[in-house]
Amino acid sequence: MNILNSGKEKILKVYNLSKIKLKEIINKIKGLPTFIKRIGIYCLVVLVMFSYMAWQKSRLPLDIIGELPKNETQQPGEKKNNELPWEIDEIEREDRGVEEKTEKKDEKRDESEEKTILEEEKTTVEEETAQPVFNIKDKIIWPVEGSGEIQGHFKQPFNFRDGSFEYKLDGILIAAPKGSKVRAALPGVVKDVVRETSYLYGNVVKISYVDPNGDTWDVYYYNLDNIQVEEGQKVSIGDSIGYVGSNLLSSLFSESHIVLEIKKNNVLIDPQPYF
Repeated sequence: MNILNSGKEKILKVYNLSKIKLKEIINKIKGLPTFIKRIGIYCLVVLVMFSYMAWQKSRLPLDIIGELPKNETQQPGEKKNNELPWEIDEIEREDRGVEEKTEKKDEKRDESEEKTILEEEKTTVEEETAQPVFNIKDKIIWPVEGSGEIQGHFKQPFNFRDGSFEYKLDGILIAAPKGSKVRAALPGVVKDVVRETSYLYGNVVKISYVDPNGDTWDVYYYNLDNIQVEEGQKVSIGDSIGYVGSNLLSSLFSESHIVLEIKKNNVLIDPQPYF
């Protein structure tokens, strides 16, 4: 029992001492000049905003960083460090000997064999020429129905709202009247739907499309209202996916807009040349 009473007394002493110290700190803060108080409050607000936005951005399941192609360490025809000069010359002589034998063998072919080969090559070239070359420009359409103009360009820097933070656009910003229909610029499958109106770019829809060449096109639509699609849904070109929302991203841009981003094979590209 004495131990408990002793523990309570120590806790009360620590508590009372903490209260006294806290009051002293508060009194010192009250005694500071007004401009120092304002600077402290502003710094605290900036810290809270930055932490909140970093947390929000980490919630988006969108990969925007593509893997850069690896550089080849050795160019075609470049000599290896572990090959001696006479070894290289010997290999080159052997290669030339094989080539000379092949040429002599080709010269011995009769005319009928050469004619057959030429006809086969001609047929192959004609078949390859007849196959149409796919161009994404012939398929993609303007994403906003009726109107809209490009106000923000790819990698254009801008200050967020009150100028506290600087960003760069990873796509293009299309200004249009609020409530305008936003349609699928390309067909594909809905991979992600993010409903978060308080985030920097608002509600987001990601649609992926694989073209006849085997290239993957990921199209991101930001700042949407009333999203019309769900994850896993197949969409055709021109299908409604939502409507133009309202978000004061920066004083440089119209409040009602969408941001369109495009990745080709997981690498961000400028969408503007395709429209």
